Amino acid sequence: MLRENKYRTHYCGEIREDDIGKSVRVAGWVENIRDHGGVMFLDIRDHYGVVQVVVHDEKLLENINKECTVTVSGNVTKRDEDTINPKIATGTVEIHSEDITVLGKAPQNLPFEIQTSTEVKEDVRLKYRFLDLRNRKVHNNIVMRSQLISFLRNKMTEMGFLEIQTPILSCSSPEGARDYLIPSRKHKGMFYALPQAPQIFKQLLMVSGFDRYFQIAPCFRDEDARADRSPGEFYQLDFEMAFASYFLHRQCRNYQGYQPDVRGNRLCSVQKKDSPQHKCSGSRCTVKEMVQEYGGICSLHRHEGTRLCQSKR
Repeated sequence: MLRENKYRTHYCGEIREDDIGKSVRVAGWVENIRDHGGVMFLDIRDHYGVVQVVVHDEKLLENINKECTVTVSGNVTKRDEDTINPKIATGTVEIHSEDITVLGKAPQNLPFEIQTSTEVKEDVRLKYRFLDLRNRKVHNNIVMRSQLISFLRNKMTEMGFLEIQTPILSCSSPEGARDYLIPSRKHKGMFYALPQAPQIFKQLLMVSGFDRYFQIAPCFRDEDARADRSPGEFYQLDFEMAFASYFLHRQCRNYQGYQPDVRGNRLCSVQKKDSPQHKCSGSRCTVKEMVQEYGGICSLHRHEGTRLCQSKR
């Protein structure tokens, strides 16, 4: 919920027809400037969306260019029928500006256009990351990640798991990749190792009497990039249970029958895992089959001589 202050009374993306006639104040970045012969139009963007601002006095636009940070005051009016934009949530209204204050200047020549930043070379995007993150698609990816993590936390908590954060500075343990080492200032010649996974810590928690543990764990591995994993560091949903049977694991594996439904970079809802579009791809096989087919004992879960294993790749 927005608390009114000197910068804004409303978010850009929340202005609607119900606000027609009201005096509002919004703050954000100038996404676009259009000159229609004596009448200027600004598109002001914030985290929540875009709103159109009409400027009749050109003096208000002095020293204002694209990607400047501004706060705009004015009255909300309904757009003319031929100017309605159904592509945006605020497409039926506009703000007729009375005052524009520049909060932060931007250079006339930007290194790239915000709307097409995803088409720019990666080294340039990373150099100007603060501009790249203003791209709506890139911005929505960050929002989507937050929603997924929130979903995972809520579901794990519902199933009785306790979120526990484990240490980052640790000692080296046998894993599948090389460690990142951090020299110790206090102990000369000694090093900390960043954890490749919290394996030892979660086992320690189980033998200490914590029944169900989870965390969104940062993992640091000195290895090459993979199709589904960035090099250096990544995050994983890490969890462990004590006194667990196959059926208990199976229940948690399916998130008690639900999983997130992702559509168009947005976390919409949840669907039953047993619905036709969410078939389980796992299969059950014996320990002997595991050894013969995969060359070792599966680390997944035993139930009366059988194991749950992933389908062959």
